[in-house]
Amino acid sequence: AERKLVFGEEATYKCNEGHTLSGAPGSVMTFKRKCQADGTFTAASQCQPVKCGLPALRPNSAFAEETAAPKTFSQAVAIRCHPGFALEPEMGAVAAFEATCEANGAFSGMRDCVNVNDCAGVKCGEGKCVDNAKPTGNHPEDYHCDCNSGFEELIDEVSRARACHNIDDCPAASTCLPGACADLINDYECVCPEVGYHRGDHKCDRNQCLATPQVAHSDASTTERLLF
Repeated sequence: AERKLVFGEEATYKCNEGHTLSGAPGSVMTFKRKCQADGTFTAASQCQPVKCGLPALRPNSAFAEETAAPKTFSQAVAIRCHPGFALEPEMGAVAAFEATCEANGAFSGMRDCVNVNDCAGVKCGEGKCVDNAKPTGNHPEDYHCDCNSGFEELIDEVSRARACHNIDDCPAASTCLPGACADLINDYECVCPEVGYHRGDHKCDRNQCLATPQVAHSDASTTERLLF
């Protein structure tokens, strides 16, 4: 059986894990109570849970509650990643976590929020996908296509997907008439009628006839080469 103390003797107490007399981590955890002449004990000290306060937030994260309260031992605080960031770079990855106040006054469970890779699965075509360094959390706005020369980024009106498309180099007032303009990469060419024309420098030129032939007992009105 537990021995009872007599007048003048003391009982020593120790605070449980995560508790100290002041609540400060690493401070005194023990106290004594003395048996008095009337058979009672002196007043007991109070063990306080260790105070952690709030953790220092890592980049691209915030407290889930705008007015997060300071935490004590075993209490947790909810933290969320900024839009466009998550605990893993994959699309749809978890973007929130909890950090717990420990007995040493520090928080466990802290995580880094990383930029979600919005280029995963994106096909820019004639160019490469670039993941924006400052995302918004809106996927179509969090990447762009760095297009090759002669191509420009266009956004689909329905899906909002981005891709590189050939820039139309055909001039508004076509010089290819009576033919048609065919767009190339950083250039264009004329598709000319098969009869009477040939392709010149970005235009359809009329075929030239041979030198004006001579006819007996007559003079030609011109000696220049005529066009179709």
